[in-house]
Amino acid sequence: MVNLEILFFSVHCDSSFSGGDHRKLSTKFSGEIIPRNKQLGLHEYKFLLKTIVSSDIGEETYVPQMVFDGRESPTLSDGLLEMDEFFLDSIPALLRRTAVPPSDIDLLVVNISMLSSAPSPAARIINLYNLRHDVKVYNLAGMGCSASTIAINIIENIFKMQANSTAMVVTSKSLNPNWYMGNDTLKCSQTASSAPADAPSSSPTSRLYRKRRCSS
Repeated sequence: MVNLEILFFSVHCDSSFSGGDHRKLSTKFSGEIIPRNKQLGLHEYKFLLKTIVSSDIGEETYVPQMVFDGRESPTLSDGLLEMDEFFLDSIPALLRRTAVPPSDIDLLVVNISMLSSAPSPAARIINLYNLRHDVKVYNLAGMGCSASTIAINIIENIFKMQANSTAMVVTSKSLNPNWYMGNDTLKCSQTASSAPADAPSSSPTSRLYRKRRCSS
């Protein structure tokens, strides 16, 4: 009899977060936001309008609540609140849909682009959902877009050594602390193009991955 090891590695389920319809940024409101920045000259104003028109900003684009509140001078608390809203909405939905209790999670990988806080986002998730004390944790906060690929690579390497495991990957980016209100056109364009649209590559998501070992 030959033992055959079969590795099952796939997305078990995912859950995305947008913040609700009240966070949708219409193209009309986008034009109303620009004049709030009193540091813009005519050149920068025209540049931003052109950037918005040519970017992926549309009627399905979401922005933080502070933009609707007229507060474009964010604090770290704004960034943490943004992440907590995501954690409290997306992760419970994921666990309900998969019927996987938090105690079954063996590996947690958190990738929050553009935000690096203490305690870490991973620590906040562990405390919110009472994950096991021996859960393996990788916090990739502040690493940028490449961290999504690194997160998957971490899971693949861990799964090579650890069978019958469940991993949760939490991916997002924090817009609040990085909202720019100056007149540097490069930084202005980054703010205009970083608002999350309705796309898997940019929407905050949490996903479960599983590896099972079978013998025959």
